[in-house]
Amino acid sequence: MLLKALGSRAAFVVIGFAMLVGCTVSQPTNFYTLFDLAESREQVDGEPPRLGVASVNFPAYLDRPQIVTRRGSNRIAVAEFDHWAEPLETTVVRVLRENLSSQLGSDLVVALPLRRNLPLDRQVEVEIARFDADERGEVVLDANWRIFDGGGGRMLGGARSVIREQATIPDDYESIAEAMSLCLALMSKDIAEAL
Repeated sequence: MLLKALGSRAAFVVIGFAMLVGCTVSQPTNFYTLFDLAESREQVDGEPPRLGVASVNFPAYLDRPQIVTRRGSNRIAVAEFDHWAEPLETTVVRVLRENLSSQLGSDLVVALPLRRNLPLDRQVEVEIARFDADERGEVVLDANWRIFDGGGGRMLGGARSVIREQATIPDDYESIAEAMSLCLALMSKDIAEAL
């Protein structure tokens, strides 16, 4: 009845569209995360430090669920079906905290802000200028980090870490995530040595 009302041409279009929608199969989205890789180091003497890791600042082009790679000096690619399992900032703060905990031999490395009042010995802030892979699979982490006193008011030191790691498979996002994890472990080592 409906097809008669639409006419044969319109009915043909409706049926064709229904067949097209029924046959379309979407590619599944893959999700990735970063993980801690720092080697454990025994605390040499004294109490382990109480350290707060503040939020990590990212450039806006990285603030998205999709994985971003470079395709030349001025062009980026945003992966349609390859996403971070959680916001990149959340992942990086967690991995830095875990890496620094291993490096410093301390269970008192926390993400800031805290819900409870915990006196800290030091705080670390990180500002990332670049954290992505190029078309050859080379991951670059370019970040400035600063160390503050426990209250966060007085800066005690800091540096810039520029770390490059090659993904074992250049166009494979899992391999890129592994290289990114290694970059974070190496930057954590720089920070731990400065502490």
